[in-house]
Amino acid sequence: MRYKVKYFVQKAFWRILVPKDLKIEADKKVFVFIGTPLHGNLGDQAISEATNRMLQSKNRLTFEVSCKDIPASIPYLKRNLNNDSILVLQGGGSFGDLYQREAEYRRVIIKNFPNNRIIVFPQSTFFENDDFLRKEVLFYKKYKNVVIAARDEKSYAFLKEKFENKIILSPDIVMSLEISNDNGANRKGVITLFRQDKEKSVSNELRVLIDEQVRQCYKDVEESDTVIEGEVSKKDRLIILQDLWNRLAQRELIITDRLHGMVFGYITKTPTLVLKNNNGKIGAAYESWLSSCNWVEYWNPATESLISARRKIMSKSINSESMHMTMASGYGNLVSLLESEGD
Repeated sequence: MRYKVKYFVQKAFWRILVPKDLKIEADKKVFVFIGTPLHGNLGDQAISEATNRMLQSKNRLTFEVSCKDIPASIPYLKRNLNNDSILVLQGGGSFGDLYQREAEYRRVIIKNFPNNRIIVFPQSTFFENDDFLRKEVLFYKKYKNVVIAARDEKSYAFLKEKFENKIILSPDIVMSLEISNDNGANRKGVITLFRQDKEKSVSNELRVLIDEQVRQCYKDVEESDTVIEGEVSKKDRLIILQDLWNRLAQRELIITDRLHGMVFGYITKTPTLVLKNNNGKIGAAYESWLSSCNWVEYWNPATESLISARRKIMSKSINSESMHMTMASGYGNLVSLLESEGD
């Protein structure tokens, strides 16, 4: 009962308030960005921020729908969108059976908009359940209007082998962000960003070893994460992200086992030592896009001391111009999709 009341309140909001704010005209081609999160995972929030920036740079009205608003928004969108509007689905690491709620969100949107181009923004794949994979392949086979972007070469090869949709390769969308950084000469200390969720890969024993080495090298140590408690609203998203990015940019070094800890190190140009996580997402992203980035490197604390790893990464100059060219080329297919007309 409580869910039904909440649903009808949301639906009423979409019927009464949103049309006035949106004002979609029948002949207008718009982007509808669907599936943005409200949770405190700042990697996902950064994906939303970066996606909005890319879409808004293409001279179309961009409209955002959060995950919780998807059911109530569909009737309104079906009434007001023309077939030339493009639907963009949130990217990330949720294309698979590890996060099945997100998979269901995508299916709901795809079923309701068979005549619109739909782009699944850059995703990692992770399937352990063969039956779930088979059902996903059969579902997507029915909707050739859907294009899936893979954010690493491993996911790209998997999707090309299993799915019949158009598949493109693109970096994680957060790597497209350009963050101003004036702290280069004033950096100090280290910040650690470690997972505590189901993708955690750093054992308690390894964490003790890391902490011991960190304390030997630094007096100024901040232990943090890319996840915060509570909801993050659209209006607060950039403020919260900028606060984290500023903190990272003040540090001499980042140590992380989070994919977006690595990516945040990249965009803030902060020397970053990366530990692999348990499903290969970090390794695949690193090998696909960041292996030539000399301020982001792997570190295995079991075989190499922090003193040695720190010395190596600090001795290199930042090759930001060549990395900018690498990323611009990497986004080429995705940008072309957003700018093209028709199929």
